[in-house]
Amino acid sequence: MRHIGGLFCAGILLALAACGGSTESPTYDAAGHADANDRAEIRLGEVPKLITNRKDPKKSPAKAAFEGHHCSPQLNDAGFDQSDCARDLVCVPDALDLGEGTCRVSCDHGGTCPKGRSCQKMFTSNGLGYGEFCLPVQQTRDEACSAFESENACDDGMTCMAGSFAKDKKTGESHFTSLICRATCQPGTPNADASCPQKPDPEICIRASYDAGKARGLCVVPVPLAKASDIRLSGRYVGPTCNERHGHHFCDRRSFEKGDDKAEAQCVGGEHGGPGLCLAVCGQEELDEDSDGKLDGDEKGFSLKCPAGYECSKRLPRALGIVRLKYRADKPEKVKICNTALCKRGKPCPHQCGKGDKSECLPKEPGMTSPEGYCGVVIGHCEAVGLSEAKDLF
Repeated sequence: MRHIGGLFCAGILLALAACGGSTESPTYDAAGHADANDRAEIRLGEVPKLITNRKDPKKSPAKAAFEGHHCSPQLNDAGFDQSDCARDLVCVPDALDLGEGTCRVSCDHGGTCPKGRSCQKMFTSNGLGYGEFCLPVQQTRDEACSAFESENACDDGMTCMAGSFAKDKKTGESHFTSLICRATCQPGTPNADASCPQKPDPEICIRASYDAGKARGLCVVPVPLAKASDIRLSGRYVGPTCNERHGHHFCDRRSFEKGDDKAEAQCVGGEHGGPGLCLAVCGQEELDEDSDGKLDGDEKGFSLKCPAGYECSKRLPRALGIVRLKYRADKPEKVKICNTALCKRGKPCPHQCGKGDKSECLPKEPGMTSPEGYCGVVIGHCEAVGLSEAKDLF
């Protein structure tokens, strides 16, 4: 089973794999929860914790690395130096890993860049600038680039922007974990949508939530919420998919309102570059998750409002196995097991799963005929009014 944001999605990866194929999601920026504690970090206003080396910049190492070749970044009082690069080059650290570098020409003082390169200002993953260097220009949309927020890093009409974010567990600071070339626009202007590509799929202009103050938006293909009718009996999902971290197919949030009591569309299942589904969690029934006999916090359940024209339904989540599970009191790391043959489908099963909540006996995988199951509750998802009343084939 797949653990995503407190939920277990037993069938969603299988359904996506069959069709060819997290979550903290700021309004439109494909943010994520990846743990990046293993990355070298620089705090704003601090000197990077790298090995310092005051070498003679005019002297080349015995085995010098040429432009574009790998090197080991080193820092002196004036900034990053030549390190093991050839003469007149600087070992420039990767924005995502300051321990890895590439030999580049510096353009800090208006220097001319070689053919196929442009002058780009480099930033660490949490926003500290560390120089301008001649770097390759990415020609392809959604492909990797080097310099955050640089319009020189990508071909015309694109900007190097974050593909995904992570939050440091210790400090709570957010930083990007990937950079890709995105088509940008100016949200709120009369022809914002028209300024975005309209072929092969019409795109719209949305505001990038991490770009506050710059009024910069992203051109994206809007993807509707997943529907249960898009799942075949085989478990294969045939509906539209999203890819917000590594592409430009974003969940359509135009009908969603902001607020703590409102459901939010999220692209779930595409954390590693593959396609995901647009889901809008809207509710959960009571669940004594730790089996301690008390309902604490969100164990009491919750209910969120769906947009106009939508209602909270369990049909698609039940089909994909999007559930929250119950754990044993004596062994908190183990899920509480039950027998589906002794419980009524879709109803609480207190004699198997315990009293005091709404937990039912769920099959280990959607569509399984084995009687062994897990205790838990099915999560609600916003579906168009009327669809949730359709015959439940799952």
